[in-house]
Order: sequence, then structure tokens, then C-alpha cells
Amino acid sequence: YRLVKRLLDVGLVLFLLPVALPVALAGSAAVLVSMGRPVFFVQERVGLGGTTFRMWKLRTMRNARPGEPQNATLTGDSRITRIGRILRRFRIDELPQLWNVLKGDMSLIGPRPEQPGLTADYVRELPAFAYRHLVRPGITGWAQVRAGYAANLEETRTKLQYDLFYVKKLSFYLDLQIVFRTFWTITAGSGVR
Repeated sequence: YRLVKRLLDVGLVLFLLPVALPVALAGSAAVLVSMGRPVFFVQERVGLGGTTFRMWKLRTMRNARPGEPQNATLTGDSRITRIGRILRRFRIDELPQLWNVLKGDMSLIGPRPEQPGLTADYVRELPAFAYRHLVRPGITGWAQVRAGYAANLEETRTKLQYDLFYVKKLSFYLDLQIVFRTFWTITAGSGVR
């Protein structure tokens, strides 16, 4: 299924491009007008086999102030701008990751990629966390549609159970369930931080 999944990823991205590209361009323009540059938020993430790659998103938060620590996004986070809330609610900020999918860094569906520092911490605390890297990380995944965001170790432990289930049961049927749940999440605008 892994080869079929990769072919489906590329085919679906190319199929979605005529709709996704204009929406991403409109989102980019909204970020530029409301927040200025940079338009994109680019961050190192850990992917397949533990390799790192640069993940792209539309910027939804104000620029960090000097000396301000980088924390996980919390519900009602004051760093998120008004336009950023809209982009996040409908997951428009995630559209640039379609480029990561085309490049092979990511899949449409899989465990969400984490930052290298957080990954190292999680592997130290939860050694099974490393098994997430047996598959390509995804824009959406079983843990996303079942447990939402994780901002601490306990929430990460819960999400890890869903990620490991996905790695073990990887199949077209499970991916199809995730697609339907993701569509519902996007249309309902729920689970946003």
C-alpha cells in the first residue's frame, strides 16, 4: 500500500491544485496585507526515518518578541492574529504543505511532524514515539481527527497511541476514514487552537 499511497498523494495534490492554489494565494495576500512579511512560517520538522525537512505554512501569528520563548499553541493564544484565526479555522494555513507532499517530505495522511527538539524530548520520555517515523508524516492523521492538538506530555502520550495505531493498521480503508473525518473537521471549523 505504501507505493499506492505515494501515487495517491501526488495524484490528489495535482487534482486539488486548481482549487487549493487560488485559496492559498488569497490566504497569502491576507497575511501580507494584515501582518506584512514574512508570509510563510517555515520550520524544521522530523519526517520519515527520522530525517529533517522544512515544513511550510502560512503565518498566522505575530512575530515573536525578543526573548519570548517558543511554546506550543494554546487555546485562545494571544499570538494568533485575527486573519490567522480564520486561516487556522478552515486549515488554509496548511495548504503550503501540499508542496511538502509533492516533494515527498510528507503525505496527505500520517502522524503530524514535530520539531527536532520536541521529537528528541518525546523519544526520551516516550521511546515508542520514534515508531511514528516509520511512515511519512501527514497534513492530517488519525491522531489529529481523534485527539486534536497536543500541548504537553500527557496530551502527546494520548496522541501517540493513535499514531501507533495508524502505523500498525496503515491501509486505504483507514486513510479513507481520516479523509471523511478531516472534511468534517474543516467544514465544522472545530478543534482549532
